Amino acid sequence: MRIDIRKNEAYAQGHIPGALSFPFIHNPEKWREQLLDFSHPDWADFKAAFAAFFRAHPSNTAHIYCHTGTWRSHAFAALAQAMGIPVEILPGGYRAFQEERDALFHRAYPIVVLAGETGSGKTALLEELCRRGEQVIDLEKLAEHKGSAFGRLEHARPQLLNEQFKNDLAETLRRVDSTRVIWVEDEGKSLGRAGIPQPFWQQMQRAPVIKLEVPLARRIENILAQYGHIDQELIITAIHNITQRLGEATPTAIAALRDRQMEATVRLVLRYYDQAYALQMQGRDVIATLHVKDGDLERVSSALRKMCLDKVSRIQK
Repeated sequence: MRIDIRKNEAYAQGHIPGALSFPFIHNPEKWREQLLDFSHPDWADFKAAFAAFFRAHPSNTAHIYCHTGTWRSHAFAALAQAMGIPVEILPGGYRAFQEERDALFHRAYPIVVLAGETGSGKTALLEELCRRGEQVIDLEKLAEHKGSAFGRLEHARPQLLNEQFKNDLAETLRRVDSTRVIWVEDEGKSLGRAGIPQPFWQQMQRAPVIKLEVPLARRIENILAQYGHIDQELIITAIHNITQRLGEATPTAIAALRDRQMEATVRLVLRYYDQAYALQMQGRDVIATLHVKDGDLERVSSALRKMCLDKVSRIQK
């Protein structure tokens, strides 16, 4: 078990994945003279709270960290040991973790990027590949954002902060097998307020790409299945957010939506997204294109795996 003893605000901003929060001493001037006197009455409530916390989260050894692993961690460790609770200090604290995390983004990974225009069903295919034993990093799931103006419509809670997104991504990278292909969906630099770390994003830009070609009618069907149940006013707000890029088509798209002409609305919005995606794909290393005519995930994922095995192995040779 890992325990983050920094302030609640620091924990919310970003913490080591899986760590629990138990803030400790954030008025050093008040406590410095009493740090080693754990019999002082002022410690009674804190000791009782930590004892209850440890009972609720039993562990053979608790690994604690503050920002740098210095006096706050040592004071907490001394207090815990005085209570008979075994703890160990993570050397260097959260700052050391950040350094190790950032180093992971600079490593080389055998990435294959799955690309395709909006509505191509890339996320569903990645999920199917994962179920079939492939290594997949779902950046949108980690970021809790779909990577577009409509990317937060399915999430009720606020998006996690960029610092925590980087922490969770690093933890995912730490667990991958670098001898096997890692599938990722093609993304821009940002997923809402979560930015893909620059070294990793640059590696995605250089990686081989397999592009899905899906008929427009099928893409519209996919989008309606995903967003058709969402409150109309939320969709209108999202459309307003891209007014600058959608241009004169904005009022037409909103009018069609209010008239419940969902297909017409999607067609208008896709004009903008398709143009933007064409620019995003310029200069990319597209090693293969898979034409998808239906939603048979099992068949399409099998074709993707075969295509990847054939094309990527040729590149490596």
